[in-house]
Amino acid sequence: MPFLAALFLLAADAPATLSADARTVAETGMLATLARLKTMAEVDEMIADHPELSDSDKVALRNAGEATATATIERGIAAEAAAYAANLTAADLAALAAFTRSDAAKAQRAAMPAVMTSTMQTLNAGGEVHFKEDTLAAFCAATGKLCGSK
Repeated sequence: MPFLAALFLLAADAPATLSADARTVAETGMLATLARLKTMAEVDEMIADHPELSDSDKVALRNAGEATATATIERGIAAEAAAYAANLTAADLAALAAFTRSDAAKAQRAAMPAVMTSTMQTLNAGGEVHFKEDTLAAFCAATGKLCGSK
């Protein structure tokens, strides 16, 4: 299942009315940030996969991607806000929302793309991260089972 489809499956169940604080927390959270970065990366991949597109076609595809991303991310924010509202108290949401409006939180969000890029470069410095393969190798070493599995 594609990345965004999996992230936003719960969106259809999100209630229509949510606390403003829950929405504020969701709008500024990691999911919204990552989804925006991921959707734009996927549009870049689509453009790279289709060199036959003219420059105007590329602009149109980027515009379509932006509109689709905005709608999809909105559904994700609604789902996340509903989950926050269901799992946190109003006082917790108010405190979190106040923090997200702070200068420190704004600076953190502005730095997040650079921090994520640096983190991934560090993780990949010794080669790509192979979580599944590394987990199976560790399991094999510990149990003698699933050795050679992929």
